[in-house]
Amino acid sequence: MNSNHRSTNLLLTGIFLFVLVVGSFFIVSCEEDRPEEQSPTAEIVTEDIDETVAGEHMNIDKGVYSPGEAIIVTYVNDASFGDSPWIGMIPSEVPHGDGVVNDENDLKFEWLYGEPGDENSYTTYAPATPGSYDFRLSGGGIEIDSISFTVR
Repeated sequence: MNSNHRSTNLLLTGIFLFVLVVGSFFIVSCEEDRPEEQSPTAEIVTEDIDETVAGEHMNIDKGVYSPGEAIIVTYVNDASFGDSPWIGMIPSEVPHGDGVVNDENDLKFEWLYGEPGDENSYTTYAPATPGSYDFRLSGGGIEIDSISFTVR
């Protein structure tokens, strides 16, 4: 066998590896050595995009929206929310918990109205940019509740 041309076949943990060395170049081919009946299968996970997404004090009509699509936000007002409670639409990557941080990062917001115990709703629209977002209920300087949705 010519020392400039060597080939090696290796079987490593069910993978067939073929290496051909030509001068200083390597040609590598790799394929799994599996019988047909053991081929990998893909699991398809479906997401129910029309199901209501609910938090403790608010909900939205579904979890996935198109850019600009109407979103119906429903909430129940509570006296424990403190002064001037509001719901803001905030990118999900913004840290949770602080009403001031929520205020600094909200894309849109709505003041809560109605008497404690009243169920109210309002309509807003999904952002134009696809991504993950939250509706966060804040009052008295803290975040009280949060629900997430996706724009695709």
